[in-house]
Amino acid sequence: MIPLGNEAGRDGVLNYNTHTIAIQVPKTDLLQAPAANGTIGIYASASRLKIRILRGDGTLDANGPQVQVSRLGNPLINEVVIPLGKKDLWNASDPKDDAQFLDRYTSPELARLVNFLYPALDNAPESNRGDLVAVLLTGVPGVNVTGSTQADLLRLNTGLGTPVPVGTGNRLGLLAGEFTGFPNGRRLEDDVTDIEIRAVACGYGPIVGPIVESFGFCAGNANRTPNNLVGDGVDVNENPFLSTFPYVAAPNRGYEHTGHE
Repeated sequence: MIPLGNEAGRDGVLNYNTHTIAIQVPKTDLLQAPAANGTIGIYASASRLKIRILRGDGTLDANGPQVQVSRLGNPLINEVVIPLGKKDLWNASDPKDDAQFLDRYTSPELARLVNFLYPALDNAPESNRGDLVAVLLTGVPGVNVTGSTQADLLRLNTGLGTPVPVGTGNRLGLLAGEFTGFPNGRRLEDDVTDIEIRAVACGYGPIVGPIVESFGFCAGNANRTPNNLVGDGVDVNENPFLSTFPYVAAPNRGYEHTGHE
């Protein structure tokens, strides 16, 4: 029966592997000279040939121009911010055109769901969410703003904060006061699900909360309690990350899969 009670977190991808393409690029190759530090915004997209033809012999032909079928900048945008009826449109569009989805950030469905499903929380505003526009579409003022264009980009201020060894950072990133953590870039250890859920619930915490409140967002209370404690209950990777490139953990052996009963 909804609303639901407390339950231990379940790692739905425990001991599964992820295909990874890892590249290492000097930051000086990402910024226009003579800048040594600055903010960049990036995203990735995937395309396929427009026409697929299934032959009578079971073979498949692909023809025509490339068509974009998915993209990713910030995590969980396609999954929880963009509604089902607009996912194909969002995936086929470019970040520079994201102003057309602005209302999905200012009046997020997830805020309404969180308020409904978890009555123990202090209800977060369900409209006028300029804080989410800043975090996800333009960059956080004083942290990683890339300009006035509203676009879903993973932003990184390469000159902000002091990076720590991979796997040793606080999983809450910027919410824990680590300016080298998500949403300023995205480290392997950053718990992006918990960070974004807390942001939607206006549970930014004692460090970031006052900054958000200074811009007039979250109805003057961006450190709602217990909203600043919500999460999925999965806080660490099952395997340690590597200390050298490519940093991702060694893959699990498929023939010894023990992730689920």
